[in-house]
Amino acid sequence: MSILLVILCFAVPFAAQAAPSSMVIPYAGAMTYHDATAKEGGTLVGVYGMQTDGVEYLLEAALDHLHITYQDRPALDQWDSTLVYTYYHSPRWRSRLGTHFVSSDDAYTDKAITVFGGRHYTSSSRWTAGVDAYLTRYPNYQPNKLTVLQLSPRAGMTMPAGRGLTVADELLGHLIYMNDDPVGEGSPYLSVENRLSLAWDRWQLLETAWIGEQRFGVQQDGFALFNLADVYHRSISLDLLYTISATGRVGMRLQQARFTEANTQRRATSTAVVLSGYVQY
Repeated sequence: MSILLVILCFAVPFAAQAAPSSMVIPYAGAMTYHDATAKEGGTLVGVYGMQTDGVEYLLEAALDHLHITYQDRPALDQWDSTLVYTYYHSPRWRSRLGTHFVSSDDAYTDKAITVFGGRHYTSSSRWTAGVDAYLTRYPNYQPNKLTVLQLSPRAGMTMPAGRGLTVADELLGHLIYMNDDPVGEGSPYLSVENRLSLAWDRWQLLETAWIGEQRFGVQQDGFALFNLADVYHRSISLDLLYTISATGRVGMRLQQARFTEANTQRRATSTAVVLSGYVQY
C-alpha cells in the first residue's frame, strides 16, 4: 500500500533573487482513509528549508515524519529526507540535482533511495519548459530488488491578468517504468498533471490535480515518494496562502486522492489537511 506524503510547498519556484535569502517552513497535517480495508488515519510533521545566494544557486532540504495507523496491525512510522541543489546557468536556464531517502518500518521499502535531475528553461515571454528524471532503488524489495524510472516533462506560462492578478499554469506528464511490477499489471504507468496558481495582493490560491495511473511515483518535484505498491488513479489539492509580512507567510492545503489497495484490489480515498507557515530572513 502506498504511503501518502503531503508536503506544503509554496509552489512558486524559488528562482534566484536579487539578494541572498534563507527560508524555513515548518508544516504539520493529518489524513483519513475512506473505504480502505487496513488504513485508519495518519499524521505528518516536518520542516523545509532553503538558502540562495541570489545569483547562481538554490539549496533546498526537507525532513518529515509520517505515522499511519492500521485496523489490523501495528502502526507504521517513516522518516523521509530530501536534498535538492539548483544551479542557475543564466536567467533562462537552470539545472536541478537531488536525492530522497526513506527510513521506514515497512521492510520492503525501507532504505529506498531516489536520485533525480532536471533541466529547465524560462523564456523572456515567461514560457517555461523542462524535464526531470527520477531513479528509485528499493534494495530490500522481495522477491526481486525493485528499480523504478520516472520521466516528467513539463511546460507552462505566467501572465498578468489585470487588476493585480497574476496567473501561472503548468502542465506535466509522468511516465513510470519498473524492472519488475510487484502485482504483475505491467508498466509503464502514465498520468497527466496540471498546476494552476492565482496570485493577488497578499493572497495566493494553488490548484494541483492529476489523473491517470501511478505506482511508486515521485511527486512534488522530488519531495514526495509514494513508496508502497497501491495504484493511484487521481489526486487534487487546493492551497490557500496568505502573506503576513515581507518575511512571513501562512498556508493551508486540502488534498484528496483515489487509489486501489494492492493487497485487496479495493478502491479507497485518502483525505489530508496540512498547515504550514514560513519565516524568511
